Amino acid sequence: MLRGQRRRLAPGEQLAVASWLVKTALVARSQFERSRPEFAARFNEERLPSSSTLVWLASTPTMRHDHTLDVRSIRVHDEDAPEPDEHNAFSATISIGMFAGFVVSWLDNRPPLSRLFPVFEQSLVAIWPMGENAVWPPRDHLYRSGLDRLAETIVVADEMPVEYD
Repeated sequence: MLRGQRRRLAPGEQLAVASWLVKTALVARSQFERSRPEFAARFNEERLPSSSTLVWLASTPTMRHDHTLDVRSIRVHDEDAPEPDEHNAFSATISIGMFAGFVVSWLDNRPPLSRLFPVFEQSLVAIWPMGENAVWPPRDHLYRSGLDRLAETIVVADEMPVEYD
């Protein structure tokens, strides 16, 4: 996948890749910003992404030698509710070679994901929660600007982006 080779992921492989992406996002968050321990505690307890985590794969054909990480802590709340004191969700876009992953995880309120589709519908392959078989790469590829737009799709009132190249 790092070299762009087509791949069919069985459920166990989806779990392995999704777990690796979530673990990588959690480590990045803990290294570079104040992090909510609940996210890591849930992952450490189960050793797999939680039920309030979604993971997709994307393809980045022009970034064969690039590696990027964009982690965003987010405060999510209902329209009529006050903004929470602490971040209660995060997203992470991780690319390595021609492979990219997108993670969204939340504690109590699910972030607004409606803007992901239809814009990225053909560019993302859902792997968590697991499906029967996921085929990678998706039909449409994402380029550097597409990865940036993907990271911005669930931005709400307050976010803290942390980007690494």
